[in-house]
Amino acid sequence: MKRTLDNMIFDEEVDFSDRDIKKVLFVSDSHGDILNLRKVFARLNKHVDLIIHLGDLEVDPTLIAVETTKDIIFLKGNMDYDYRLPKNVILKIKGHKLFLSHGVGYMGEYSLGEMRLTAENNGCDVIAM
Repeated sequence: MKRTLDNMIFDEEVDFSDRDIKKVLFVSDSHGDILNLRKVFARLNKHVDLIIHLGDLEVDPTLIAVETTKDIIFLKGNMDYDYRLPKNVILKIKGHKLFLSHGVGYMGEYSLGEMRLTAENNGCDVIAM
């Protein structure tokens, strides 16, 4: 099991277009439940190439990252206060650009339509939230 922080990604733009990523595990709203994440990672870690946590970690991301050997992209949820967590991430992967978001800023003062326009304006063809 990996015990370093090399696999934690907090960037607003991530370019994995040169990597052979076929399977991505999306998780969200774990709300501090490390035990359930540990079970999920133990079962699926060998079957995925990348993990994306879409927010509402409610714990230090380090506590999640040490549970997997895979790179893990972290996003900010409405319950997260870690300054490192980006609200949105643009991920280049396999000829696609994904707009990743928990929805922070889009469910309140903005709309889902605003999120779609933001994704389109950034050349994204997929939205994951």
